[in-house]
Amino acid sequence: MTRVNTQVARKDYPEHGIKKGDTYYSWTPGFRGVKQRSLTPPKRSQLTANDKLSQVYSIDENLGEQLAACGDIDAVIDLLETSISDINDVAEQYRDSFENLPEGLQQSDTGQQLESNADELEAWASELDDLMTEVKDFDFVEFINENSDDKVPEGAKFDDLSDEAKELVMDEIREMVGSGNNCPL
Repeated sequence: MTRVNTQVARKDYPEHGIKKGDTYYSWTPGFRGVKQRSLTPPKRSQLTANDKLSQVYSIDENLGEQLAACGDIDAVIDLLETSISDINDVAEQYRDSFENLPEGLQQSDTGQQLESNADELEAWASELDDLMTEVKDFDFVEFINENSDDKVPEGAKFDDLSDEAKELVMDEIREMVGSGNNCPL
């Protein structure tokens, strides 16, 4: 595991935006990696030297960050579609790595781990796909009529809702997606 240190800069590091006297974080991912510095704590994706694993962590981080910024249901669906596609791409990279191993090594711990990672990522993409279906099928009219003083007629569009009702719906959708988003690696 990569160790993260907190230090006070004794000199300027302009390439990192760090000035003398600033408190900053430093870490070196992997064996013989390049020392990294930042004014903000590193993200999980920055702490590994494994490219595929870094991509997986980055997808997970982006999904969480961008979900909070989504303003409507279509934005959540687009975010999930992009995340599913990205996860499947990384799963395919793991499968390719496994298939490129000699047959004898495919049965080794490394080979089994590559195959397991691909399987887990495909399962995660499937879970997100199920969540996307739930979001698409979410009956926000019924939800608002049951959980708000606002009464919305059948067939109403999301854009027709009051700002308060839109936020109530988006909070529910963020909760649905957030509770179902569990990075397996």
